[in-house]
Amino acid sequence: MSGKYSRHTGLLITALLSLTVLSVFYGNLFGKLNRVCFASGGDGMQSYINMDYHIRHDSTYMRCNSMNYPYGEHVFFANNQPLISNTLKFISQNIVDISDYTLGILNFILLFCLVITPVILYLIFKDLQVGSLVSILASVGITYLSPQLDRFGGHFNLAYVCAIPLMILLLMRFFKKPSAWLTLCIFLTVLAGALTHFYLYGFFAVLILFFYAGYGLAREKAFQKKHSWLIHLFVQLVLPFLILQVFYLFDQVTDRTSFPWGFLYYRAYPKSIFLPFNKPYGRFLHDLVDISFIDWEGYAYVGLLAVGGTIFFLVRSAQKAITGNTRLIWQITPELQLNILFWASIVALLYSFGLPFILGLQSLIDLIGPVRQMRGIARFSWLFFYIMNIITVYWLWNYWKSRGEKILPVILLTAALLFLSYDAFYNVRNRGKQLENHIPGLVDSRLTLPENQWIRHIHPGHYQAFIPLPYFHIGSENIWIDKGCEIIPKSFITIVRSGLPCLGVSLSRTSLNQTVDNIALMLEPAGRLENMDRFPSRKPFLLLAAKCDRLTLRERQLISHATPIGSSGPFDIYQLPFSAFGDIADSISAHVEREYSNPVLFEYRDMKSEDSRITIRYLNFDSLTNTGAFAGQGCYSGKAGDDNLIFSGYMPYPDTAKLYTLSFWMNNIRKDLYPRTKISLTQTDPLGNIMSQETFQASQKLVSVRDNWALVEWSFKLQHPANKISVSAQNPVLRNKPIEIDDLLIRPETTSIYRKDKQGIWKNNRLCQPGHE
Repeated sequence: MSGKYSRHTGLLITALLSLTVLSVFYGNLFGKLNRVCFASGGDGMQSYINMDYHIRHDSTYMRCNSMNYPYGEHVFFANNQPLISNTLKFISQNIVDISDYTLGILNFILLFCLVITPVILYLIFKDLQVGSLVSILASVGITYLSPQLDRFGGHFNLAYVCAIPLMILLLMRFFKKPSAWLTLCIFLTVLAGALTHFYLYGFFAVLILFFYAGYGLAREKAFQKKHSWLIHLFVQLVLPFLILQVFYLFDQVTDRTSFPWGFLYYRAYPKSIFLPFNKPYGRFLHDLVDISFIDWEGYAYVGLLAVGGTIFFLVRSAQKAITGNTRLIWQITPELQLNILFWASIVALLYSFGLPFILGLQSLIDLIGPVRQMRGIARFSWLFFYIMNIITVYWLWNYWKSRGEKILPVILLTAALLFLSYDAFYNVRNRGKQLENHIPGLVDSRLTLPENQWIRHIHPGHYQAFIPLPYFHIGSENIWIDKGCEIIPKSFITIVRSGLPCLGVSLSRTSLNQTVDNIALMLEPAGRLENMDRFPSRKPFLLLAAKCDRLTLRERQLISHATPIGSSGPFDIYQLPFSAFGDIADSISAHVEREYSNPVLFEYRDMKSEDSRITIRYLNFDSLTNTGAFAGQGCYSGKAGDDNLIFSGYMPYPDTAKLYTLSFWMNNIRKDLYPRTKISLTQTDPLGNIMSQETFQASQKLVSVRDNWALVEWSFKLQHPANKISVSAQNPVLRNKPIEIDDLLIRPETTSIYRKDKQGIWKNNRLCQPGHE
């Protein structure tokens, strides 16, 4: 075959072969795309329900109100895939209602990418003049070995396998013959990537910048006019970024986290890239290599073909360096474009390993600004996967072509394609079955299933939202609440089937102030309710309560003030009056006031106790006079980066059989990173030996919130009566910013402690009764 006919035929064969592979391994999904969920929970199911709710119920194109009631969320932070969801929303509202097919359309698009990706790779190989048969087989093999297939189970925004190969193809063609048409194609691809997931913009930026830099350093003339490259670069890379910022103008939130957790945790390692742990021929490695510390995000096995290619190319570069041919080190192939791609992929791979930050330069993370938001740095190894496989196939083809009929090149090329196919087979063989998740309640649009019958018997319009119990809040990167009991998937189904927004949150980069407002509602009241004016209605709430033992005291209080209206298997449904929150707070305050007036209490200075002995330790820090105190004249204040010792001492009348409760108020709970402050409780014996140490983040032990202060509380046991107790707080990322602690109380868990000041009555460090001046 030759000429245009050959290329068109090759494209058709590639597409048919890919469709055949898709049918073999994913054929069980055909005919079910609108009834199966590729993800049974987590980010994938979240994406399904947010898109569905957005298309059906949201009044605007830029907000998704399915969760985080009453605030809602910007579509970009709801994993909403706005290009798809807003297109479907427009069609459904203005042409024909296709909202019932959202699930099937998204599933189809993901699978369709597996058909078009080999076609794109085939075009890359043909532009490199690789033979048709090799191009066809290699293109299909690379596609089905792609590490992005792992994202089909959840991270749909990152599952578009065609994205990186498409950008490689466009850049290769553009730098062969720059044109306004190709710049437009690159611009649209970059913009689509940025609007889908910012990681795609990051991948594209690496490729684009390396191409411009590579051609500049090689002094190869690609542009006719002297400075025309600046215009092309602006349109291709800068303009999409500026347009993205316009979309963010619809986002009024200004307090999203600047330091998402896990930047150096979700990284790759050489062993997770080059060793075949999950392949039959690599199972023995589990007995030889420790991989327990590697998060699943870090795995992106490149395949035996690329492993061999990496070793070969790096050895050749080393030989050039040793023999003094330093100018040729960068020349991996005769093709300048492949050399640029090779070094771009190496830099991306090293970055995915955490370089340079893991070399004792973690402080540099503070200097990279918005790039910190792309915390899953292991994903940058995907560039290496595609590029190294492409370059290795190209080199093997040219090696065979230059050696004529010699047997070694034939063996190498054949073996390479067999290895690639073998790895792809084991990467894809069970994918279809893994993606066939049947969640009947989610697709039960007519509410015929028993678990959804309760929705038929209520009027969703009578309620302003529903509250899941146990409450969950995931996505602020500062406070994480998830007690299980299957409440999250049940809430997802309730959102879709009832159309009611949810007070719970499973989103991304949620506003910290909004987070604290909603969490405070589910914690113990601290003298008053936090920001109740945020709710636009006084309609009642629906409670979706799991029948499990993980409900907090606060959650059980809400149920006790609610009216049962239905049941759904392991979940009970209640109606909660809006006034219930205030009624509970008033009831607690009145009860505490009566307790404080009880004459049987024993007085000690300005405190009252149920115990005749003084078995507590209390620090009000009033001797440290400052204006930032929570109560009284002062509070502890220290540099967050230091190991702040806020208490050190012994318990009076120590009892190792009792549980002790330690609590204190911490400032700045509404500011980024403060909830992630590390709290440590250490017990040391009389000789100074550490007998026990407990460490946790402050956000894990929140009990109550008042303004910008939060009550942190936990229980512990004395290991020995003579042990000294030390409590410290530290947050290295905050460095010189202040950590402020006030009113530290240690008491036996069964002993209640009361005090009264101008703010009101305190019980066990909680402000329960508003006071008067």
